[in-house]
Amino acid sequence: MPAGGGNLYATVPPNVCSQHYDEFAITGSPFSNVTWSLFVNGVEDVNKNYGEIIYGGEKPSLGEWDPNRNGDTIRVYWKSKYKEQNVDVKLVAHEQTVGGCLGDAVEVRMKYYSPDLDLGQRDKVCIGSAIELQNVSDDKFFNDSYKWGMSDITRGYYSSLIAERKNDLSILETEKIYGDIKVSVEATQAESGCVVRDTIALFAQEVPVVDMAADAKLCGTDALTLDPLVGYADETRWYENGVWMQDKLGPILDVSAGQKEIKFEARNYYSGLINKDSDGSFADFCAATAVINILNCGYYDVDYNIPVAFTPNGDGVNDTWEIRSLASFPDATVEIYTRWGNLVFKANGYHSGNYWNGTDTKGNQLGMDSYHFMIDLHNGSPKLIGSVTLVR
Repeated sequence: MPAGGGNLYATVPPNVCSQHYDEFAITGSPFSNVTWSLFVNGVEDVNKNYGEIIYGGEKPSLGEWDPNRNGDTIRVYWKSKYKEQNVDVKLVAHEQTVGGCLGDAVEVRMKYYSPDLDLGQRDKVCIGSAIELQNVSDDKFFNDSYKWGMSDITRGYYSSLIAERKNDLSILETEKIYGDIKVSVEATQAESGCVVRDTIALFAQEVPVVDMAADAKLCGTDALTLDPLVGYADETRWYENGVWMQDKLGPILDVSAGQKEIKFEARNYYSGLINKDSDGSFADFCAATAVINILNCGYYDVDYNIPVAFTPNGDGVNDTWEIRSLASFPDATVEIYTRWGNLVFKANGYHSGNYWNGTDTKGNQLGMDSYHFMIDLHNGSPKLIGSVTLVR
């Protein structure tokens, strides 16, 4: 080598890894100046796409990096290039003495690897939910090397979540999230030994507060107004038996009798949520729900308050057989029979306009006696059977 030629020292790695620093040094004349160049696949990396050369050296007394050196020592920060691996890189050092003599270039060749690990850009999570994180870059060569960690951003608390995972699609198995957290993951690429890391801060988003009445039984024409307690929400929805009732707007709903499940949902919308819907796609809202079951009336659930006697004598008091509870059952049929089984009265729908007044089907007054009744509510329950006494 001409005067001033140097020699490379320090360990030269066979591979260099993205997101890492490597240090290189050269020995030459004490007053030489050294410049370095980086070549990738034979082309100089003048735009620093693959690596950035940082001139300087370690201060022996302090162990700190000293930028005021003659270029004999450098660090190279290897930048991330998505999924590039086994790329030829060459680092060339040029020494020039005080007298202007040039030494032979000193070269070192290595293989460059940039395995990609990316937790994505979604950074919001619904309060009270568990989350799933994955390597969205879709690299598949990290084998069993995943290591996860979590810290509480507010309190500075750190815990190791998962020491190792067996694949690169990893579920964050932790308690439900109630505050802002930072999650980190580290993985080692098997072929090169390169260790890559990624960190994501996740910010907890408000979920509406919802509370609604307990299950209820409605009979006949009974109705119930549902007015759930709900905190602030961007949108509310009602569902009947799992089907969205798109025409029912607002947080109040009138419900009629008939067995069904009514669900109320309140939503707050956010962009960038990491939570997923039931179909596996990313959600765009945090939701809270409340459910009420409307139950059918059973035979013994209703006090029908059926009078055991009445006095159709024209005095204006108790002249008809009133069963006011049947107003809730508009399809009910009422039949009255003599003790010998002869039908003397029938009504389809029983209300104040057609209460039995003690006459038969032809309008003839019936004598004082006990009569049998059969009431069919037409709601699937057993028929109501009993007797009533007509008193004159």
